[in-house]
Amino acid sequence: MAAKAVPATHAVDRAQNVRGQQQSRAAAAAAVDPAIALQAAMEIADAAARRAAMMKIFAAWAASDTQTAFEFADTLADPADQDAALQAIESVAPVGIGVALRMENGFPLIFDLVPGSNADIGGQVGVGDVILAVGQGDGELVSLEGMQMEDIVGLVRGAPGTPVDLVVIPADAEPGDEPVIVEIPRAQIIFNRG
Repeated sequence: MAAKAVPATHAVDRAQNVRGQQQSRAAAAAAVDPAIALQAAMEIADAAARRAAMMKIFAAWAASDTQTAFEFADTLADPADQDAALQAIESVAPVGIGVALRMENGFPLIFDLVPGSNADIGGQVGVGDVILAVGQGDGELVSLEGMQMEDIVGLVRGAPGTPVDLVVIPADAEPGDEPVIVEIPRAQIIFNRG
């Protein structure tokens, strides 16, 4: 009896399903032990699937222990794997000042500070402060009124060590108080939720 031919599309679908399952298992293991999860991901033969799994693992790891994720990424031998890991880490732990924002009345409002960030340590801004404008340390300020959050975040983030100027109305300001201008240096955001 002759073997039944399997359509090529069926084989491709099966291979994609297996890769997806491998990536999902590796990412789920990251919540328990990221180093073991990465070892499992490194066994995925397909380079694109391996990098996709690694990116999920590094992103999950960086959200809870950024410094260790960076240190482990530095040990990867393949430069492409290392670049993918750094990209994943920086997607959840960017370079910025460490404020969480939401829009309120057309302006960004600080609703949280990342513990240990420059915004937290410096004490120049606080929860409830409204940001009216942002500058890049050159004296030029951009009004944030009505701006999209993605654009605001792009103005606040930048290269490590560079300053960002914020024009803020402090949460405890009295009606008629003038806004204040503060300068905060950007730094790599480091999460340590362990």
